[in-house]
Amino acid sequence: MAATVEVTFRPNGPGIAALASGPKMRDVVEDTAHRLRELAVPMSPTSTAEQRAYFARRYGRDATPVRYKESFRVYSFVTVVNRMPRWVATVVNEAPHAAAVEFGNDRTRGQHVLGRALAALAAGS
Repeated sequence: MAATVEVTFRPNGPGIAALASGPKMRDVVEDTAHRLRELAVPMSPTSTAEQRAYFARRYGRDATPVRYKESFRVYSFVTVVNRMPRWVATVVNEAPHAAAVEFGNDRTRGQHVLGRALAALAAGS
């Protein structure tokens, strides 16, 4: 019969804080955010010729439409949660019409690009 070993864990707050706000954690958090961005880009809708023509009529032929696919950004920073510093990364789309693409509006249904990308990331894609 195998001997039983009792293990006691004593949390080390400063050690956990150093781990959560250290460079290795930053790398993990940023890598995950960049994977999410890479999943979101191919899921993103592209404008049709009709939409581009409307944009040109409304804003002028020289106006360049902001491309949703090219407007994803990853930001990372240290924040404090429950008095514990930790790395956080966020993936955003900075196109002016990003909210309409993600959630929809009175003229279009939401595409839920970031939501679908996050589900794919969680599923192991």
